[in-house]
Amino acid sequence: MSSQNAPVCPRCGKLDAVQKVSSLFAQGVTTVEYSPPGAIVGTSTASSMTLLAERLKPPKQPEGGKLTAGAFIFWSVVGGLIGALLFREEAGVTIGFVVGILFAGLLAARADEKRKRAYPAWQKAIQKWNSLYYCGRDDGIFIPNEERFVPVEQIQAFLYE
Repeated sequence: MSSQNAPVCPRCGKLDAVQKVSSLFAQGVTTVEYSPPGAIVGTSTASSMTLLAERLKPPKQPEGGKLTAGAFIFWSVVGGLIGALLFREEAGVTIGFVVGILFAGLLAARADEKRKRAYPAWQKAIQKWNSLYYCGRDDGIFIPNEERFVPVEQIQAFLYE
């Protein structure tokens, strides 16, 4: 990084140990695709991350709202069993399956709503993360032209302030 573009660390006042957080993270993650010994078909993927990349990782994108096949099957079977126990006839099993499917859908909808509520905060946090710089001398992060310096251990809390 040329000295005219590098921000100065607000703690030590130097720029020789300053690097962009997103670049350090990208450099610290390695993914390799390989064929396991004895495998006839297919490949596997392995990933590794440096300790620094782990500490500087971006905020995790909110998840939820996905109805997996496993959840669908599980709640359908549970509903069918409950229906069979309650009604003791074939219609009870069918009603139970339908109730189980509806319950799984309700769970997915609630998770999706939670994800939607969390998404704007995550968007702000990821924008903030993309503007961060790291000082290796002082083991902390900062945003250029701001006086605040934050120890790396507090990065996730800082991103959501």
